[in-house]
Amino acid sequence: MKKTAVILCVLLLCAMVLPFTASAATWYIIDNDPIDMDKKAPTLDGVISADEGWSNKADFNEDTVGYFGLPNQYLSGSGNMYFAYTDEGLYFAMDYTDLGAAYCVKFYDEEGNGTHVAVYADANAANYTASDGGFPATTPDGKAVDYYLVDNYTMNVPDVTFPCAAYWRSSLDQYYTNNTLEYSNDVDYLDQGNAGWNGDVFVFSIDPLGLLEEEGFNTEKGINYAIGVTQTGSLKVAHVMSSSDGDVTDACQGKGVINGNKMTFEIMIPWDLIAEHANTEAGVLGLDHNFTAEELAADGATHRGTVIYYDRFYSDDIGDTDTWGVFALVCALTADGTPGYLTSGFSVKEMGLILKNAAASAPESETENDSESQPESGDTTSSGNGGAATTTKNGSTTTKPQSSGNKSTGGSSAQTFDAGIAAAIGALAVSAIGIGYSRKRK
Repeated sequence: MKKTAVILCVLLLCAMVLPFTASAATWYIIDNDPIDMDKKAPTLDGVISADEGWSNKADFNEDTVGYFGLPNQYLSGSGNMYFAYTDEGLYFAMDYTDLGAAYCVKFYDEEGNGTHVAVYADANAANYTASDGGFPATTPDGKAVDYYLVDNYTMNVPDVTFPCAAYWRSSLDQYYTNNTLEYSNDVDYLDQGNAGWNGDVFVFSIDPLGLLEEEGFNTEKGINYAIGVTQTGSLKVAHVMSSSDGDVTDACQGKGVINGNKMTFEIMIPWDLIAEHANTEAGVLGLDHNFTAEELAADGATHRGTVIYYDRFYSDDIGDTDTWGVFALVCALTADGTPGYLTSGFSVKEMGLILKNAAASAPESETENDSESQPESGDTTSSGNGGAATTTKNGSTTTKPQSSGNKSTGGSSAQTFDAGIAAAIGALAVSAIGIGYSRKRK
């Protein structure tokens, strides 16, 4: 009887832990940690330095973004994002590096479904093969991945055993091997749709206080600001994807620079501007709340947000810039359990950032920045290898498909794993009581 009870207890423990362990490994989005913003005003000169008061970095790369709107698009770079705030406004900085030459890989799951595309940066991409290393050897749950070379970017895979991956030298190399970052100019933003401007554009989107999602408007877009960098170093800013689109350049402050394959900018968007646009959208949606700059800037206020990248290139066919890819920072799982990569990429429920104003009463250790994850003082940050011949992976995948060395797959998975262990321990304790009771009855 004693042996049977112990065996049952062990089996129960395994049954409770294993499902949660499996959920901690995923081929999809990895969440950024919540961003604790210090109440400081960085210098808006286009150079991101640690001593200016920026937050720890958030990642914009193959692990954290989904790709939306266009077929066969690949994120050919990566970026670091930083935040801060004052009573006047929200500060946002982006340091993005295009990695240049790359190798494309499409991964297929056990059922043969194409789960994502990864772009592997390598200056010698034209001569690169899977045998050179750098591609993950197994899925996150340990299944071996075989690689197959295909002849074109349509990624047609022969009759093979899944999971597997197809890799190829894309016939669209001209779009990212020589993908220069495009400046914006004085073209009317209304002609550029959601992108706002005609160069490479980053859209910062915010759900103030998280109220749109909290009140059930989770399929609506946030308050969106499209940011482009001009050749003079000034920024162009437009309020987009709303009922009150408009050029808001004059209301914002900031500066940026494009240097070869690197774009850096710093911007301050006034809280009163965000509140104005939030109130307009609240009225349209029927949200009964009056946003104020004071509540948005209040100590401890928490906002949800995202960043969307419009990768632009110059098209000889149309004689102007066109959009190569759209990449959005989405969450691993929405509140209703939908994977971020399966969403639209634009609505408030899939936003991949949590931005927290520093609480005045918090101990210094809780709001202190980690210098290891900040740019060095006085130096511009670097978010990539500039096309160096490495196997660094940055691409338009919705996952990082190897399990060793990765961050947690996000807050949801980590919390689920912890909950599983806690539940298993609780079950073990209950079983132990049962064993003791059985022994007593004997």
